[in-house]
Amino acid sequence: SSASAGVEGSASSASSWAVSAATDPRAAAPWTSDIKTRRFAGAPAISGKKLIGMIAMVNPPADYTPAAVDALKKLARVYALMLRHKLAERQQADTENQLAESELKYKKIFEKANAAVIIADAATGTILDANKDAEKLTGRKRGELIGLNRQKIHPPEAAAHYKKQFADHARKGLANFAEAEILRKDGSVAQVRISASKFRLHGREVLQGIFQDVSELVKTEKKYQALVESTGTGYLILNSDGQVTDANKEYLRLTG
Repeated sequence: SSASAGVEGSASSASSWAVSAATDPRAAAPWTSDIKTRRFAGAPAISGKKLIGMIAMVNPPADYTPAAVDALKKLARVYALMLRHKLAERQQADTENQLAESELKYKKIFEKANAAVIIADAATGTILDANKDAEKLTGRKRGELIGLNRQKIHPPEAAAHYKKQFADHARKGLANFAEAEILRKDGSVAQVRISASKFRLHGREVLQGIFQDVSELVKTEKKYQALVESTGTGYLILNSDGQVTDANKEYLRLTG
């Protein structure tokens, strides 16, 4: 009869062997309830320098011959190949499952970012993906955005500026609150601030842009600026260190 057991360890001391029941401790207790082992031979299953299993034969009708031991060694090599293939399949399946879980988590974050997110090829600027908030911001469906050059979502008269801006973000690998304008499908313009980061996705470098729509904030700032300039009173803005950060025209007139 024969039996095999999957184990892992160093192969430095592993070799095939054939022993008698009298000298093999596995023939004694606690195997008292099993068939007594009279003859035993085992050979290690080795992959590279790693012991990944063992194959054994027990209780042949006669003593092991050199030919039988040689056959056991060959069988162990075949067993090692089969086991290595099975382990590789399992590792590949585990890797694929981990990747699928990571992609699912990323997709959830991507869709629930509470901001427009656009992923583009870092080398060409071609849009590869966009979330629902990007659809709302641009007025275009995801299918319309994918394949479009990212430069095309900005006003055409500033094409050179946005081409350079994208190239700078791709070269640096990041951007923090870069100001930009988005040209919507209906022709209206949205004011945005872009945060960008570069990473590898499916074997290529991509630039992920997070676009915060600040159109209402910009409108409020312009109204405030117009109000300050029309009051006829001098206004001065200082930072926490007491340094002047802004002043209206009336203040400049009064102070010369």
